[in-house]
Amino acid sequence: MLRAKGGRSVDAAQLPAQMTVPAPMRPGWAEALAMETPGGAVRAAAERGCPLEGAAARPVITPQTILVGQGKVFISSSFIAACESLGMCVQPAPPGNGPAKEHVERTFSSINTLFVQHVAACTGSHTGERGKDAEGEAVRTPARLDDLLQEWIICGRQEREHDGLRHPVTPRCALSPKDGGGADRRVRVRPGATGP
Repeated sequence: MLRAKGGRSVDAAQLPAQMTVPAPMRPGWAEALAMETPGGAVRAAAERGCPLEGAAARPVITPQTILVGQGKVFISSSFIAACESLGMCVQPAPPGNGPAKEHVERTFSSINTLFVQHVAACTGSHTGERGKDAEGEAVRTPARLDDLLQEWIICGRQEREHDGLRHPVTPRCALSPKDGGGADRRVRVRPGATGP
């Protein structure tokens, strides 16, 4: 979810529900972004009555536990209540302990290096590193940037191999999130590990 300014508690509270259902295709998206074969979590969402027709190929997950940082929106009562209403447990990471949520930090790094760097007027992740006329060069609305981010999540992020994704039958072969047809067929292991 992309916001022009920092996220609010209501934004965070919507995330658990959004991740458990298929996302609709957005106007103007290429048909290549549509869901092809529903994986395990998508099939479960369909059994709960979620429509699959016109769904985008964005990941659908139903986690048991969500590890969060110490940001106010993620330790708010509204976010915790939203998670608990869906049967998800919220586990706060220890304060100032980046390695406890390294997968989240790695995702932010990927967004910065593989997506944000290609956005007009962006020359770095800190406002002091922006170009001379960043305001004049920024021609996309926040809604359009969110469309681009969602496309990148589907195309770029989901097709990129990750060392942390392995299949139990072929543990030495790195997979992309799209490989294997669904989260129920992948196993997350530490880099360098040889099996589940």
